[in-house]
Amino acid sequence: NQQGVVGHMKITEMELPARADLLGVVRLAVAGAGHVSRFNLDELEDLKLIVAEACYQVFEGGVGINCRLQIRTCLSSDTTRVIVSLVHGDTEREASHGLSQGLGLTLLKHLVDEISFHSNRRMTVLEMTRLRVRPSLN
Repeated sequence: NQQGVVGHMKITEMELPARADLLGVVRLAVAGAGHVSRFNLDELEDLKLIVAEACYQVFEGGVGINCRLQIRTCLSSDTTRVIVSLVHGDTEREASHGLSQGLGLTLLKHLVDEISFHSNRRMTVLEMTRLRVRPSLN
């Protein structure tokens, strides 16, 4: 787990084994980074939900024994950027052609302003950006 400040962004990076039982640790670390960035309670809950759901999305294609989960958050006063990567390790696998179209993706699309997905034989990456001050719907 690493933390740093680049310009006005607070960056947190962590890498751990890709196991669903470690998602609580990921959510706790991300919440800590959001707290340091002075997120309010609603923003913290949304951030934890975004990261957990992104992890489930990249796990969707299956997780091998040597897979690693990488999480990078870039938090500023106006933007939250989250990058979740699943590194497939020694085992190559077919590139995924997209995200699962279930409730989780619908939830992510509701919570973030931009979402992109990249996959190849070595890595699956889900990148999301959310504006901290969201435009009103009025």
